[in-house]
Amino acid sequence: MNTKFLFTAVLMLCLNNQSYSQNSNYIYENGTLWHTGFYNILKSSDESVLDNTSYKSEEIALMWDRLANNGNGAWVEPLSWIYTINYKDNISAEMRIRQSDYTKTEADQAVERYKDYLGRLPYVLRNGIKLINIMKGNANFGGNNWNNSIDIYEGDLSERIIKDGNIEEMLLHEGAHSALDYLYNEDWITERNKDTKFVSKYAFDNPNREDISETFAVWLALRNVDNRLSTEDYNKVTQGLSYRIAYLNSLNFDINPIVGNTLSTESFKYEENLLFPNPVKNQINLINIDAKAYVIYNFLGVKVLEGVIKNNRVIPFDSFNTGLYFIKLDNNKKIKFIKE
Repeated sequence: MNTKFLFTAVLMLCLNNQSYSQNSNYIYENGTLWHTGFYNILKSSDESVLDNTSYKSEEIALMWDRLANNGNGAWVEPLSWIYTINYKDNISAEMRIRQSDYTKTEADQAVERYKDYLGRLPYVLRNGIKLINIMKGNANFGGNNWNNSIDIYEGDLSERIIKDGNIEEMLLHEGAHSALDYLYNEDWITERNKDTKFVSKYAFDNPNREDISETFAVWLALRNVDNRLSTEDYNKVTQGLSYRIAYLNSLNFDINPIVGNTLSTESFKYEENLLFPNPVKNQINLINIDAKAYVIYNFLGVKVLEGVIKNNRVIPFDSFNTGLYFIKLDNNKKIKFIKE
């Protein structure tokens, strides 16, 4: 069979199968990259903090070629065109373009093609991406945390995602691999185990490889000051991933040039046994407190309710969505609770 035809057929199947999952373990049937509701996490109209690019030299560059070794992948050391990309917030990266695939003029054009896409990524990713490798091939992009690299393969897939407008989301996903995969630790796993779902089947099938990249993308959409998710997607994500999203909030990532909403759930110790039941169903019953007033925030740090504590110490809460919430009291006590 023609391998190019087979690749294109599989790709089209993924692109056209974007349904919500009926599986109780995850929200979306495919990876977040293929859900059209996530195509505008970053937009072409968003600010890019690209400063400049410059050609440096010809050098041997270590890069992962997932098509080498009969499709099993291998580390290769091709002679490459080397460029430097500088951003306005004083960070930079090295772009390496495989000479066997590109002339010098074509390499210049490839740098031009991707520089602004890269400039729209949040600081926390750009600061963690040190190497950007570009080569020809019909393959998904890749990202490696150990050497902080991303791999861009130019072929049918890259042409399609540029045309469809989710190239920034592809770079966002692989950039999270490059910059954030170190977060697979006990804290992440603890919060993940509290959540009810994975964001996608891809994350569910590969929990210790894809969960952070898949979750970070939707977290960034939620953190944007103009929330980039539909109401349906917002509700599904916030109800299924509330603990992991709250954990990412607690890390206080710099997301420049993206303008984020203000977080009010800053890191602090939470008191236990100050309310019941927990999880909450219809009302919050406060106990063992001497506070007079309260403010409640959702896990994104957005204030959802405030008021004076009544004599019965009951706060009605039946009209709110399921998920993770935080109460701040005027006596400096803080309480974390779940709404069922």
